[in-house]
Amino acid sequence: MNNNWIVKGLIIFSVSISMITIVSTGLWLLNQTSDKCLSNTTTSGGHGEFTSFIYVGAGLCLIFSVLYLFTVLPVRQNWRHNGDQRMILAISCCGMQLLMLILFASLYALTQSSVGFGTLKTWISRPERWMNIKHCLYEDTRVCADFQNKFADDTQDKFFHRDFTPIQSGCCKPPLECSFSYSSPTIWMKPENGTYSNHDCYEWDNNPKKLCYNCDVCKLGYAHELKNAWTISSFVVIVAWLIFVLGFILPRVFIRNQDEVEQLIENHQLS
Repeated sequence: MNNNWIVKGLIIFSVSISMITIVSTGLWLLNQTSDKCLSNTTTSGGHGEFTSFIYVGAGLCLIFSVLYLFTVLPVRQNWRHNGDQRMILAISCCGMQLLMLILFASLYALTQSSVGFGTLKTWISRPERWMNIKHCLYEDTRVCADFQNKFADDTQDKFFHRDFTPIQSGCCKPPLECSFSYSSPTIWMKPENGTYSNHDCYEWDNNPKKLCYNCDVCKLGYAHELKNAWTISSFVVIVAWLIFVLGFILPRVFIRNQDEVEQLIENHQLS
């Protein structure tokens, strides 16, 4: 009896820690500019847009499922009848599917942000998709909105040496090689009839809704920020997933081995 409570306690503890970690990671990912704008796009394409939602949704479902199985169900009277047994089987099967869904989502996102990064960049750069992402960047997340006030006193040299995010660096200012005249953080003077080796120099516009949102460097910065967010979240989720699985298996194995040793000792004493 004591051993059963030890097993239940260890399982509930490991599941709670791992699933809270996964849910927290999903919420963190949802608040990242790159993932938020990807999830807001109206044209899905199977490149992990819903990874963060899977982490949050599946993680919460697993927490409630395990708590129900190990805390609520055992205190019910006559809980071992057939109806409850079928419920246990159904919840267990659903839990396994959710667990595999979390693992698949994390491995898929990790693959997309590493070996599949080239394909991810091409996918992001498609006109219809980038139009939605671009709209999210300047309307919803407003990544460049505070530049004019926050860095108003900066010189050009100081402004270019600030530690911006990849999206801010690529979308909110022209490339350094354009050699535009600096007027303010969001206003740069183009030379008339200037020629540039970098096509992004032609794309820059002082209009707050345009800036460098159509630049290739902006798309690249967005892709890199998305890659960083997916890589970090995937590693954290995979570690938490392993804790979940090991926390479910190891206590049972340990207690079972201990019971077998005690049974052998008891049989030896009786003989």
